[in-house]
Amino acid sequence: MKTDYTDINKAIMAAILGGNTRAHAIETTCYAIALKMRSNATDTPMRVIDRRLQALRRAGKIGFETSNGWYILARVSNGKPV
Repeated sequence: MKTDYTDINKAIMAAILGGNTRAHAIETTCYAIALKMRSNATDTPMRVIDRRLQALRRAGKIGFETSNGWYILARVSNGKPV
């Protein structure tokens, strides 16, 4: 059975939209959800959040710039934002 990451993905995206573009700020916002999502006792909440950030980046939903941090990638369909 695959783990459902919907809640933490939404929380991370909401944190980024809310202006929390750095990993530490995102961790502070999403800590409680990440604590529940740990796959084993040795995983830290930051490790869970980092894995989700990378998964969202690979899926093309967010991007990262050293100068600005994490950001939401705009989706465009037929010239209109999706």
